[in-house]
Amino acid sequence: MAKVRIHVVVDNYAERGLLSAWGLSLYVETSNVRILFDFGPDPHILEYNSKKLGLDPKSLDFAVLSHYHVDHFGGAAYVAQEVPGLTTYVPPGPQARLVSLGLNPVVVEHSIAPAPGVFIAGPMRAGFMFYEIALLLTAPAALAPVLVVGCSHPGVVKVVKLCERIAGQKLFAVVGGMHMPSLSELEYLAKRVEVIYPLHCSGLEAVEFLRSRYPSKLGEACAGTTISL
Repeated sequence: MAKVRIHVVVDNYAERGLLSAWGLSLYVETSNVRILFDFGPDPHILEYNSKKLGLDPKSLDFAVLSHYHVDHFGGAAYVAQEVPGLTTYVPPGPQARLVSLGLNPVVVEHSIAPAPGVFIAGPMRAGFMFYEIALLLTAPAALAPVLVVGCSHPGVVKVVKLCERIAGQKLFAVVGGMHMPSLSELEYLAKRVEVIYPLHCSGLEAVEFLRSRYPSKLGEACAGTTISL
């Protein structure tokens, strides 16, 4: 895997000309696979931003739903309309919602590799009633792995540690929602990871902390940004 590109399709903030919304959707490209990670909260926003960015859902190999909260699930109807039957990896939970839309949910009971260099990590208990999964992109020894997270409800450090065990090495980047991590969690990330892209629910405090303490580690992004790693 020579390169990873992550297009931020839906986020709380957006570049001019795109729509913002409380939620997350990322279009992930590697050398051999294209993945939609989460759907954002609204199908119209996902459709509008996808078309503005020139991202065609018909090019997807599969999708990943990190967890069943509406800000990550609500836009799925657009993808189901464009790609009926798209394989969508999900944690244990109410996958019947996706079936009713016409998607093909595959429940992740343990960490799996649906494509070379691609792992679905989890499921991790994210609360009393639900689970969350994450996307791990591994690479040859010359490149370090990239972790994509939805909301990190289990705790971003717990997710990172699991993915380090899967990858057998430290991660290069963490991209996505980190659920307002504590300062100690941010310190841990900054010491373990080369670059951190806090999106969605990560919170402005996390961004400001990294900007002031670890500016070289902070990657700033919003809807419309393409992250090349």
